[in-house]
Amino acid sequence: MSDKLCRENGLSVVVPGKGSKGKSYAEYQAEKTGTSWKGKLKIAVDALIPQVSSFEELLQRLQAAGYEIKPGKYVSCRAPDRNASPVLKPSAQIIQRKP
Repeated sequence: MSDKLCRENGLSVVVPGKGSKGKSYAEYQAEKTGTSWKGKLKIAVDALIPQVSSFEELLQRLQAAGYEIKPGKYVSCRAPDRNASPVLKPSAQIIQRKP
């Protein structure tokens, strides 16, 4: 019923399951308190991007900082104290940057 009313009034209708996946509550809390390992990895990558000229150099710098790099179709990066390995994809910002 509410979807019909929205359409009749030119409003958008929310489609369940469509769009990006949100964070779990635990991940949200960890990021808020500064203990999120994904957040720490993001901070490390964001800090290195202005300093590197290629994706390969970024991976080398992360490895030097103690991260375990697993190459493949998609590169995964694991923090020294974690079991999970999030996937890193080359950023257009790094690829297009010229030294």
